[in-house]
Amino acid sequence: ATKEYNTHFHRSNEIQNQKLIIDTERSKATYQYRIHLNKVTKEKTLKIAIAKSQWQRRKEEFEAAARHRRQVNLQKMMYNRKSCNVHPDIVAAMNMKDEDVVRRSLAGAVDRVVIQKAPKECAI
Repeated sequence: ATKEYNTHFHRSNEIQNQKLIIDTERSKATYQYRIHLNKVTKEKTLKIAIAKSQWQRRKEEFEAAARHRRQVNLQKMMYNRKSCNVHPDIVAAMNMKDEDVVRRSLAGAVDRVVIQKAPKECAI
């Protein structure tokens, strides 16, 4: 019985050692995976930031070129007309940026909703 106990005890110790080795290898693999994942995530974030920066630069260049073309066209139009009677609002509209157009459109929509939803007693 003692011999059988010792055999099973040694076998149990071997299994415990194998389990410990496997757990250690798993921990190392998990750590390496996390390092690799962080590296890939940082690289991807950097690539996205670079792409956004390049897109923003191209967008700004395009908008600047478009404003320049509009300004040149306006100057040609004013030069070709003998009576330079171009309304100031037209000039302002030609020079508006996208943000200004959105802001103005949104303000107009909000005003319409407020006017429509206002009580009839508040009507002018």
